[in-house]
Amino acid sequence: MKKTLNVFGVLLSVVVIIALFGLELLLGVKLPTKKTMEVENLSSIMEEIDIEKIFRDEKGNEKPAGTRIYNYFKNIGLPREDVDEVVKDKRFKKIIGNFLATMFMNGIDGTEVVYPSKSELVNFIHNNYNAFQKVTGFEKDYKQEKIEEIVSNNYSNVKYELDELSKDINFDDIVGVDLVTKILSTSTILLIGGVVLCVVLLIIFRHSFYKWLKWASIPTIASGIVCLVVGLLGGYLIIPRIDFGKYEFFLKLIAENIIKNVAIYGALLFGIGLVLLIIHAVIKKTLFKKEVHHDSEVIEEPEPVEEVEETEEEIEEETSEEEEG
Repeated sequence: MKKTLNVFGVLLSVVVIIALFGLELLLGVKLPTKKTMEVENLSSIMEEIDIEKIFRDEKGNEKPAGTRIYNYFKNIGLPREDVDEVVKDKRFKKIIGNFLATMFMNGIDGTEVVYPSKSELVNFIHNNYNAFQKVTGFEKDYKQEKIEEIVSNNYSNVKYELDELSKDINFDDIVGVDLVTKILSTSTILLIGGVVLCVVLLIIFRHSFYKWLKWASIPTIASGIVCLVVGLLGGYLIIPRIDFGKYEFFLKLIAENIIKNVAIYGALLFGIGLVLLIIHAVIKKTLFKKEVHHDSEVIEEPEPVEEVEETEEEIEEETSEEEEG
């Protein structure tokens, strides 16, 4: 009966570690994607965009978004050659990056669209003042108060132009947005709760406070290896095979960041699996030593009392004493 229950427990444990493996792989998709899609991270990714790809396509033809930006600066008196220089400024990339990132996430989970603040625009102009001297209303001598006044008076126009720019970038056309939405909508708490439940079941089925460590380490190490391999080779084997369409200039950066986070997650899982395995080995070794020590203990028996044999003379003396008595 005991043997039958043990076999049944092993079979159930195998089912549990398969489920644990699946849950850890799902987390390997969910967590890296969620990390990449956080607004701060996404904004940083957008700042790495080759700004030239927003203005022109692969054949060098000007895109609608590029035409709009050129025309806006042209209307305020900035020629194209100066525009090509100022848009390379990191502050401009941050302005566009934050806007595009939050606009992208707005279509996925309703994140509020972030427009550049007035102070960001002032800093951008300050950093490129040599070019902006040609703009109507800007004085040749830099004056902070005057720049702040101009930015404040034209702030609504900047927001309007960004909204118009967003119409030229239709995120609804992006393949895979629905998949990203589904991934992000999956409850992280439920997945983690499933992992915890698997551990509890392993403790019950293995009838041990430490044997579950070895069983849990197997799927953890395996899923860690899978995620690590995908993360390390994905940039060479997976991403080049994906058709990002006309938005490749920023979608590819997002995909590369997700792949990188998958590799980090895989390395973390692999490390956790090894720690579980080491803890199991230490506990098992400690218990084995205690058992061996217990078995080797020898119960000390009292030394036997030596019997003293009496000589014939002593016996005769004792006999004669008894007769005289």
